This record gives sequence, C-alpha cells and structure tokens, in this order.
Amino acid sequence: MKFMENSDFICPVCKNAILSRSFEARDYISLEPFAVYECSHCGSAVIKLQSPGKSIAEYYNERYYGRRKSFVEKFINYSREREVMKFAKEKTAPPFLLDIGCGNGTFLMSMRARGWSAVGTEMAPPEHLLIGAESFIYKGDLGGQKFANNFFNAVTMWHSLEHLSDLRGYLVEIKRILRPEGVLIIEVPNFQSLQAKIFKENWFHLDVPRHLFHFSPKGINLLLKEIGFSEIKVFPGSFIYEFFGYVQSILNVLTKRKNLLFDFLNHKIAWRDVYKKHFKDLAVNLIVIMPAAIISVFLFISALAAGKSGIIGVFARKS
Repeated sequence: MKFMENSDFICPVCKNAILSRSFEARDYISLEPFAVYECSHCGSAVIKLQSPGKSIAEYYNERYYGRRKSFVEKFINYSREREVMKFAKEKTAPPFLLDIGCGNGTFLMSMRARGWSAVGTEMAPPEHLLIGAESFIYKGDLGGQKFANNFFNAVTMWHSLEHLSDLRGYLVEIKRILRPEGVLIIEVPNFQSLQAKIFKENWFHLDVPRHLFHFSPKGINLLLKEIGFSEIKVFPGSFIYEFFGYVQSILNVLTKRKNLLFDFLNHKIAWRDVYKKHFKDLAVNLIVIMPAAIISVFLFISALAAGKSGIIGVFARKS
C-alpha cells in the first residue's frame, strides 16, 4: 500500500479532504505501532504503514488465522444468508453468488444448500479451508480469476473490503462481473461508531495493520456512488460482531495481552498457553467478563438508538 511521505495526504475513500493524524495503535500480534489518519470530510480512516520495505502480507501469519466455534459460525452464516435472500431478488436458475474473502467456506456451503451456485475467493492458506470446500474456492486475488462479464447475481464481502489496498479497482471489477440489477452486500466496521470513539487504540475491530481502511457510512456511500452503484443502503450489521466488539474492547483496556478472549474462542491460542503465559490477563478476563457483558448491552442499545452501530452492512445495486 503506497502513501505520500509526509503526514498530509488525500483521503483515498472520498478523495475530498486531507487526512490528519488521529491516534496511534499497535498490532496486537507483532506489537508494532501504526498511525491512524482520519478524513475530516467523510469520517473514514486510513492506516499508515510505518516500515517502508515491509509488505502487508507479512502481517498475515499463522497467528492471524483461526476457526470459530461452530454454533457462532452457524448463527453468523444464517444472518448472512437472510441478507442475501432479502436483497437478491433478481435470480437466474440457479442464481450465482461470489463471496470475496470467503474464509473457510462455511457460508458458501450454506448458500449452496439453499440452491445457489456459490463460489468464493480466499487468500488464506489451504489448510484453513474446510474439507470439501476447495472445489469452489478460488485461491488468490479477485482480479486474477477472470470471471465473465455480467455473471453473478450477488457478490458479498463480509469483513474483507477493509483489508484491500486497491478499493476502486476491486469495486470496478465487482461491478463488471455483476449482472444488471445484481447486488453487492458489504459488512465492515464503522469508524464513526460509538465503540470506535470510546475505545480508539483498544477498539477490537481496529486490527491494525490488516484493516488498512476503516469506513464511515458517509465514506462508503460516496465511494460506491463514484463507482456507479445505485440504491445504496447502510444499516446496522452483525449483532455478534457488534456485541463482541464491546466486550473485547473493554477487556483490551484492562489487559496487556490484547484480544485474548477472541484468540481463545477462535482456537488461535490453547488453554495451557493462556494459563502459562498470560495468567494475570486470564484472571482479569475471568473477573471482568460478566460486568463487561452487562456494560456492553447498555452500550449496544445506546449505539443503535443513536445510529452509531460498530458494524455496518451496506447494500448496493448495479444499475
């Protein structure tokens, strides 16, 4: 990802304003610091890479990839299926879906069970994929797949757009491969949310530097309009991502080892390692988790009432 050498550069989301330094955050895996810059016009944010010769790919290592608990995954996939079925009204037989950054492939399997011809793209190592999903997951970047024009009824991006350095290139390519009246469904963290403003560098969904961009409702609306999408709607996103964002962010404020609960739940760290290496943080997690959950309920309701959801879903149609 390329930036200007000085600290002032044009917002890559809206192209309408100079970004200004907001705060500094550390990667919870490498512990490297990264500057977060905010746009005064659209409210989106950009992460500035500090190491000139380092590739963003180096921050995706074995500690990054995990595996959700099955009941959580089922709930998330069910919510995503409902969104696709709600918005994708114009269908072929069978309807075609592309999920960009499809993870291990469980959402694709769910959609295929509903009669969709669903495929995905994924950058993760092959061992991250579910057995049986390899046949309908394309390894690598979207641009290298050469999908046909006007082919897909729906394209989904669940927490993947914020990882991509070439925002416009991806969205233009998505518009090309969507059928007329085809739909794009996106879910991303909201940088203008209540939880982002409260927790800042401890915000769970910040995830520097892998999240290169953090969008606001205004910013993503402007970006999609520029590309040529229509009927753009922004709405509150995943309940689980939203609620857990508050819980983990509260724990991050109080612990040295960030995202410990998240890593444990996603099988990124074993129980014995938590006990041996992070005993003090484990104790804090156990003591604080219930109060944190209660506080999170209050913050969750407050954010929804104020229209400041931590996660936003976005719908757009190809004209």
